[in-house]
Order: sequence, then C-alpha cells, then structure tokens
Amino acid sequence: MDSGRSSTPTALAQVLGDWSHGPGALYRRLATAIRDAIVEGDLAPETVLPPERNLAKVLAVSRSTVVKAYELLKEDGLLEARQGSGTWVSGHREGDGDSSGLAASAVFGGLGARASTTGVIEFTVSAVAADPEVRAATARVCGDGPSGLDPLLSGHGYFPSGVPELREAVAQRYRDLGVTTDAEELLVTSGAQQAMALIVRLFLRPGDTAIVESPTYPGALDVLRAAGVRLQSLPLGPDGPDVALLGDLIARTSPRLVYLMTTFNNPTGSLTPDAKRREIARLAARHRVAVVDDRSLANLALTDEPLPQPLAAFGAEGPILTIGSTSKTYWGGLRVGWIRAPESVIARLARTKAVDDLGTSVMSQLIAADLIRHADDVVERRREELRPRRDALLEVLDDQLPDWSWFEPQGGLSLWVGLPTPTVESFAEVAARHGVAFVTGPVLSPDEGNRDHLRLHFVHDVDTIREGVRRLARAWDEHRRTGGIRSHTARLLV
Repeated sequence: MDSGRSSTPTALAQVLGDWSHGPGALYRRLATAIRDAIVEGDLAPETVLPPERNLAKVLAVSRSTVVKAYELLKEDGLLEARQGSGTWVSGHREGDGDSSGLAASAVFGGLGARASTTGVIEFTVSAVAADPEVRAATARVCGDGPSGLDPLLSGHGYFPSGVPELREAVAQRYRDLGVTTDAEELLVTSGAQQAMALIVRLFLRPGDTAIVESPTYPGALDVLRAAGVRLQSLPLGPDGPDVALLGDLIARTSPRLVYLMTTFNNPTGSLTPDAKRREIARLAARHRVAVVDDRSLANLALTDEPLPQPLAAFGAEGPILTIGSTSKTYWGGLRVGWIRAPESVIARLARTKAVDDLGTSVMSQLIAADLIRHADDVVERRREELRPRRDALLEVLDDQLPDWSWFEPQGGLSLWVGLPTPTVESFAEVAARHGVAFVTGPVLSPDEGNRDHLRLHFVHDVDTIREGVRRLARAWDEHRRTGGIRSHTARLLV
C-alpha cells in the first residue's frame, strides 16, 4: 500500500478556512479552496485526503458535495485516486514555492487572509490577544541582563528538555499550588498540542482505547484519531465528569489513557471539585492507567473563589501527566507548553521530542519564564478583561435566544450552549449566511455526538459579542421557519 502523510477531516477544515462564501455551486467553492491550499503549499504532494463521508460530516455538507469537489480536482490532475488507499494530492502541483504540508499549517491553517476579509463574526478561535506583559518580557529578555538571552548566545543553544530557567519557573508554580515538583519532572514542548502528541505517541498504539471527556478540546481529538486510537466518550457536567461512570468505563474497556481538563474544560468551562479529583487519582493508581490533566486554561478563572489543587496533587502513586501552556494566558504566538510527569516518564518523552525538533525555541522559552514570574498580574488582568465579556454574552443570549440553554462557566474562554433540537450542523449553515460562525458540538465530541450543542467564545469586545448574538438570533428564526435547508457550512477552528 502507498504511504504518505494523512490529513484528518478537522485538520483539512482548518486549512480550508472560510471557504463557503462566494459565487457558484458549493462543490465548486470547495474544490477552489482545496486547489488554493495545494497551490499555496498548505497541502503537500502525497498527502492523503480524508474520506468523502468523514470530511462531509466536519464541513456540515452532503457527501455528494465532497465527491463532486474531489472529482473536479481529479480531472484537473491535482488529486488522484489510488486503489485501496483513498484520494491523494498528486505528486506535482501548479505553481512554485515551498511545500510545508499539513504539519506546518493544520492547527491554525484557516487563520489566513482568506478568513480575515469576509466580515463574518467568528465565535470559533478561543484565543486572546497578547497581554501587554509579553512586550515587556520580550524587551527584558533581549536586553543585557543576566536572566536574558545574552548569556546563552555563546553556547550551542540546544536544550532538548527545555531551558533550565523555564523548567524551574514552572516547577515553582506547581510547588506554589501544593504539588511537589522538581525541574527534572518537566519537559518543555512547542505548545500544548505537541505535549499531547508526544504523550499519545509514548502511551498509545493503533487500536488502543482512550477515554475522553465529551465535549472536549478538538485538537486533542485530532491527535488521538490520527494515531488510530479508539475513543470512549465520558459525559461531562458542570462539575466535571461522572466519576462512577469513569470507573465503570476503565473496568470495561481497559484504556491506555484518560484525557481530562479538570480545570475549566474547553468548551464548557466546568471545574472538577476536590472530591472527584481524589477519586480520579485513586482510579488511576488502582488500574495503572495514565491520566492526562490538561490545564491549558487553568489560569483563566472568572470568579474569586479558590481553585482546587491540580489533579497531580492527589495522585503521587498514579501515572498522572499534567499539560500546561502559555497560549491561553499570555499569547498563542509563543508556542510554549510543558508536561509534568514522573522523571522516568519525562526522560522517555524527551527522547521522543528530540526526534521531532531537538528543543523548543530558546527565545520563546526565556520570554515564557519571565512571564511566569509576573503571572499573578497577568492573571488578574485577564479576569478583569474576560468577566464582563462573558457576562455580556450571557445577557444577550438570555435576551435574544431564551429557548437556548447553558450553564455559567467558572473559567475559560467559552460557553457551551444547548439548542432545543439536535440540528446544530444545519443551523451552522444558516448562521453562515447571516455572517456568524461557531464550532458545532460534534466537532468537540469523541463520538461526534452533541448535535444539539455549539461553542461560543467571549474573546471579542462586548459590542461584537452582542452583534454576533443578534445575528445568531436572526439565523435561528430563519432556521426554525425553513427547517434549516442546507446550502452553506460553518468554519471549524480550535
């Protein structure tokens, strides 16, 4: 069988961006977007495209739309069908230029010029602009001080496990939270996405089972699906997962990994209390199953109430791996994350990471270390910035769409919204015509369920949030009157 890099449906949707707007039949618009991605180098030669049915689900279009688009591109010589191995990007393409492929663009591939000029209000990318401290930290790092870049310039610049200053700064933050941590128990990664990818590569093989919260972060689902892992869905409520059900699922499915976001789940903002964390840690120890606690949003509390300790504080005997990141608190452009785990596990993960990139950018790490030393000020600014935006979103939803349901998130960047009917994918198409986009529930679900839910974020300013919801209300009114006839699609981003 031929071998080549594969693109998941979610990854391809992100590369295509906001493709559905414009003249012509929907399948021709889709074909044009794929052609542009090939010509611009976002889809490399020898990339295997998703099956038509799988891509259609993510794009919220009919399978025939994808089939016709693929056929059109095959006629043009840009795609080819290979017996037994699907649809491939041809080994040649129009135009010149570097081909970076999906590996360089899958996560934020839709965040280009094509997505920024449409006038659509995007409730999709749940990420904040850089905090002012990022500029100050960059200036300090680039200066002549002893904690800046200058002392390292005379060396080789390779730190496969991470710059010592950052590892120690992160370790101190964990110690401040009541989790005994040494720098040797930390591996610095290029964002939380790479952290998850390394963990999956170490612990899982194709066909293994992983238990995943539903709903959850779509990037984690992409990593797991790309690894050929079987996903078992764990329903989530306002206070985290059903721990009794988790114990039953572990006993029945013998998973190799459990992926959780106990502190402000993306997208629900739920917070798992101490009692549940203690029981989760006990289950991990009893069954010797690795549990990943993704704390990427842990700094974004929207209340003044004290937070529970990290899951690792309850699980000294269990294999608990904690993921952290600078992206949601400080700025996504830093691309700095980390894994906290037992030293023996970190050593194995470090060897795996060295194969990928020999280490995360030293400059970004030093900036991150400086920022973490100023974390309290940044966290407080984020709370003051996000809380009124969340409140505005709740208020305008209550006014404009009273038949929708939600629970107030205690932290994070998004709201998990329930619709009266399981028609979110067809509604997304109607909403696109009204100039508003969001992430549908199936995209955030291990079993592609939650078809009566959608994710909205409150990253925009208050006026934009209100206008976005007013557009949603008009779209919902049309959707109810017309039955949601399909003609457009909503974008998907992380």
